[in-house]
Amino acid sequence: MLSNDQIESLSIQNKIDTFTILREYVQIRFLTELFQLPNTQTIFKGGTAMRLMYGSPRYSEDLDFDAVASIEETKESVSSTIAKLKKEMPDISVKDMNSLVGLSLKMYLGTEISPQKLTVKLDFSFRKNDRKREYEKRPIQTVFPVQNFTLINVLSKEHILADKICTLFTRFKGRDLYDTWYLLNAGTKLNTDIVKDRLTDLFAISFSYDVLRQNIHKFDKKKLEQDLNKFLPLSERAIITNLKQFVLEMI
Repeated sequence: MLSNDQIESLSIQNKIDTFTILREYVQIRFLTELFQLPNTQTIFKGGTAMRLMYGSPRYSEDLDFDAVASIEETKESVSSTIAKLKKEMPDISVKDMNSLVGLSLKMYLGTEISPQKLTVKLDFSFRKNDRKREYEKRPIQTVFPVQNFTLINVLSKEHILADKICTLFTRFKGRDLYDTWYLLNAGTKLNTDIVKDRLTDLFAISFSYDVLRQNIHKFDKKKLEQDLNKFLPLSERAIITNLKQFVLEMI
């Protein structure tokens, strides 16, 4: 477990608050233990995957997965992972959020740095079409003092980008726009065939460049700042001002 001094040092080094540092440490430890289980049938995806596996500067709160195993098998894997983590973090616990779709759980951990418990939401998707998605095996990228030799099944950047584009049709969260920019700026191909399939599968709607651009234009700058400031280091926040324009130029 990180000491308070280590948390403070990493907070200064990474220009982000101590609570976010501790949350990322817990995320890393959970992933490491989960993917050390034999025959793990899970694929890591989403914003935290972009940060820990593909180098995005944006911190994230949740851990998102595509699961090939059944819901009960996935629950057992999570329980086994939590049992391992308890050796290092005796106060850690997990609660079923009783989701109507997929499996949603939440980890809780009491800390010395805040009166409120640290939480990490775990979301697992069990759609049949998810099994066709491309993924890689990669180690976690981190400056934290942890062993990171474990190979993590992580969704390919092309498929993560497709997911992010899909979210721009259904909600207005600054993190989705930032993640879209990050992947496009890193040279990730926008495969509209994947996007069309995901939009049909997830939301039963059709892809349209015009609608996508209209939705990007609708993002409010102040709300972008409110959403992204808590997830971006101080040194990365200047991009928020031109984020909409950058994405519009790339799609």
